[in-house]
Amino acid sequence: MKKSKPSFKAASRKNARIVQRCGQRHTRGKKVKAPRIEAAALEGLERMNLRAAGIDVGSQQNYACVPAHTVKAGEPNVRSFGVFTSEVDALVEWLKARGITTVAMEATGIYWMALYDKLEAVGIEVVLVEPHSVKQVPGRKSDVLDCQWLQQLHTYGLLRGSFRPDEPIRELRTLTRRRQELVEASAACQQHMQKALIPMNLQLHLAVSDVVGATGLRIIEAILTGERDPEVLVQLRDDRCKQSTEQEMKEALRGHYTTEGLFVLQQSLDAWKFHHQQMEQCDQQIYGVLAKMPTAKPAALEVPPKPVRRRLSQRQRRRAKLSARTVWRWIRKS
Repeated sequence: MKKSKPSFKAASRKNARIVQRCGQRHTRGKKVKAPRIEAAALEGLERMNLRAAGIDVGSQQNYACVPAHTVKAGEPNVRSFGVFTSEVDALVEWLKARGITTVAMEATGIYWMALYDKLEAVGIEVVLVEPHSVKQVPGRKSDVLDCQWLQQLHTYGLLRGSFRPDEPIRELRTLTRRRQELVEASAACQQHMQKALIPMNLQLHLAVSDVVGATGLRIIEAILTGERDPEVLVQLRDDRCKQSTEQEMKEALRGHYTTEGLFVLQQSLDAWKFHHQQMEQCDQQIYGVLAKMPTAKPAALEVPPKPVRRRLSQRQRRRAKLSARTVWRWIRKS
């Protein structure tokens, strides 16, 4: 009777267990790292992806390796390509011409993203591998290129791909990360404003709870327009300001103004406003992406019925009173 071929997942787990046993040994109950085995030991494993390729992604060059049986005799199975769009397209066409169905590449910075999208667009499965996990696999020779090692490991199903969300989620993630960067930049500008005020002995941060709040911004803008009198500046405070009294705020706004300090304060305020304007534009873009994303209505939950309180009968109430009296008498006797 013909034996059935094991599934891909079962064979992949079997290969992983064999490599793990080869890369570790036990001594008196303690796990000790063994010397690296030769790459020839992988030949005993079952090949899972016969049309697998490996790509070493770099900032200036991309090195690709395909199986030896997919190229003609005398033709190298390792080629290097540049990172320009025409060269990336040439790499994708070369892989398609060799019948490659799946590609493994390391997640190196952000250089892999453009190539990932190109491969995904033509229907080639991309396995994005975390670099640390590749280094944990024993058996690599010193004269083997990274792309060759990735291709060999991917052939035997020893690589686990990282999760990458769909296009709408990636777009939303990019915008939210950009907004976070703007928030951090605006916070730095706020610190620069406070740093410009303190050398001029303007202790505004002690008089208001937020330098860029309603009161703080009005006072800073008035100072930059030429107002120096604390009596006038204190009139700009909000009625809800509880951080300090009017007299304390007057004392906090008495300082000696310098030309360079006012210049830094003006630039920091302009930068803070610019970043907040950028945040508003980013918010509009985020709202547009969220509006295009599919949404599902929440499932209707059935409201559980209100529990009915059971009413005790007269006989049950009498028994409860008798038991309580018995306990009380027992306590008094003890």
